[in-house]
Amino acid sequence: HGEAPFDIICTHSFFGLFAPSERPALVARWRALLMPGGLFATVNRIRRDAPERERFSAGQADDFRARVRHEAASRPALHGIRQDELAALADAYIAQNIIYPVRSEGELMALMEEGGFTVDTLTVRSSPIVGRLTGPTMTGGAAYAQMAATRR
Repeated sequence: HGEAPFDIICTHSFFGLFAPSERPALVARWRALLMPGGLFATVNRIRRDAPERERFSAGQADDFRARVRHEAASRPALHGIRQDELAALADAYIAQNIIYPVRSEGELMALMEEGGFTVDTLTVRSSPIVGRLTGPTMTGGAAYAQMAATRR
């Protein structure tokens, strides 16, 4: 980060990577990086009935490993990464992957307003999940909050 503050910060589905207790510090950091009047924009999935945190189930982990193997086999020169190395990376991803779902747009709004932002727009839209995505939080349809907030 240079000396001049940023005009805008954009994220996509980023809040779920942080436990709710860690999110205020994240928002505070973004506020510190933005100039007064700077814009924060995000899209984040909303999962109203989700547990506090989610991990790969055994079946989802098996499916993910199989997909990685399949994709690696179809791309033998995958940037010089051997298939056994790729499998180890997939296992490491599965082991460390924890999702902390955002459960409501109100949760997002409060987080930003308490963090020194004014929420300018907040729209929630539903979207079906397409394809064979499996993993924590990936089954079923989804609602996505689109938000723009200004640094106070």
